[in-house]
Amino acid sequence: MERHIEGGYFRRTFQADQRQKIGLDDDSRYILSSIFYLLTDDESVGHWHCNKSDVIHYHHLGAPINYFMIHPDGRLESATLGADLLAGQQLQ
Repeated sequence: MERHIEGGYFRRTFQADQRQKIGLDDDSRYILSSIFYLLTDDESVGHWHCNKSDVIHYHHLGAPINYFMIHPDGRLESATLGADLLAGQQLQ
């Protein structure tokens, strides 16, 4: 796995090579890609960032993780990804 620029580690597992990329002001991106993302004791924080494309996160294993999302209208939303659904955690 490689270090992720926003913290943690990642490995790309899929990218839509057969489709045209999405053109953005400063770069272009695959219309769809998927990564494994890992936070560890030495890289335990994913830093704030602005997603330039749609993102879906899935929780597979490990400790729960808190997400904080600021929407374009300024609204703050939080979610905890984890396996304890009875405690309000979400798998994605």
